[in-house]
Amino acid sequence: MGLRHGIDEVHGVPDSPREARHAVGALMREPAGPYSSEAHTDAAMAVGELVAHALQHTPGISRFAAFAHDGLLDLTIDYRDGPPADFQHGGAATLRWTVVSALAASVTFTRPHGRGHRVRVLLHLR
Repeated sequence: MGLRHGIDEVHGVPDSPREARHAVGALMREPAGPYSSEAHTDAAMAVGELVAHALQHTPGISRFAAFAHDGLLDLTIDYRDGPPADFQHGGAATLRWTVVSALAASVTFTRPHGRGHRVRVLLHLR
């Protein structure tokens, strides 16, 4: 499927964690940036872990969106219907959850419209 790039956003369905990391990296080089290498690394790590989790432990991703604004990276990933896209399941998933929660300013899990699962992560970039 792939990701589409806008001026300050990336959206679509990534084919791999690497594609998502590269897309967010490019986003952080847009006019709102450039951001520090530490912010770049944190964002890439969080995005990679979230997408890897989705591809390994859920039926897949139905929507991925990343926006850079006001010193924040706002990530939203919608998982297809299936088992909870909760990071508490399994050892690798728990490690991923630890990484993402340590980097994030906030993490929210919801069930939009009673179908699938959504995780929203805010990362400080400055």
